[in-house]
Amino acid sequence: MLSIDEARDAIDVELSVLRAEASQTKERREESETRIRDLHRQRNFLAPISRLVDKTFTLIFIFLRYGLDLWPSTTTKSIWHLDLTICSHWRQIALRSPVLWADIRGKSQNKIHYMLLRAKSHPLRFTWNEKALPALKGKFIASLIPRCRVVHIEFHTTASVKDFAKYLRSPAPHLTILSLETDDGRDLELLHGALFRFLESASPTLQELSITSLYGTIPSSPTSSPSPSSIHEHSIPVKTPPVLFGCGMLKAE
Repeated sequence: MLSIDEARDAIDVELSVLRAEASQTKERREESETRIRDLHRQRNFLAPISRLVDKTFTLIFIFLRYGLDLWPSTTTKSIWHLDLTICSHWRQIALRSPVLWADIRGKSQNKIHYMLLRAKSHPLRFTWNEKALPALKGKFIASLIPRCRVVHIEFHTTASVKDFAKYLRSPAPHLTILSLETDDGRDLELLHGALFRFLESASPTLQELSITSLYGTIPSSPTSSPSPSSIHEHSIPVKTPPVLFGCGMLKAE
């Protein structure tokens, strides 16, 4: 009969043997899984779709990314994300295509910074609703304007309007559409000087300007606004509903 110490030693030896066998089994399983992935990758490269050039894949991804508004189904967003997980080749193509990351919607600061990094120098479409992401600062938002082609901003506090107006100075060579919404019409007064100076000197390509407010009075016309010729030169048709900016030189079309 074994003593307690001998029994303990025997158990330890058997445990060591089983651990070694388990380790070998794990290594073999990992090797098999790696080989299976490699074979799947090789098989995928033999598929007809793999003969398409990267540019064709990019065009497909663009349709899935930006054609979502044309499709009523809410599942199309998941389709776009699914395409990035199908295979590493597709994912790398998507990650190398700045246009796919240029539609930035402010729901997460980390996501915005990630998409800005991926978009590189491609002109942006930026949408921000203060209720969805109140932590975003006006200085940061205004700093994106020079990179944007389309901007839609919904303000819900006077403080955010003040902060944005304070930093709206940089040239915006790509900007074609600018849409600003506030809850209170009185907040539009805060945008008067900054916005008209911006329109006159910093946004030569602007084609559409929309400035709306849900409540409050229409602010009076600014004392120093661009001349009618400047407005015509910048080609700024203002969408109906009526201009709540209160400038008679801006006609609703």
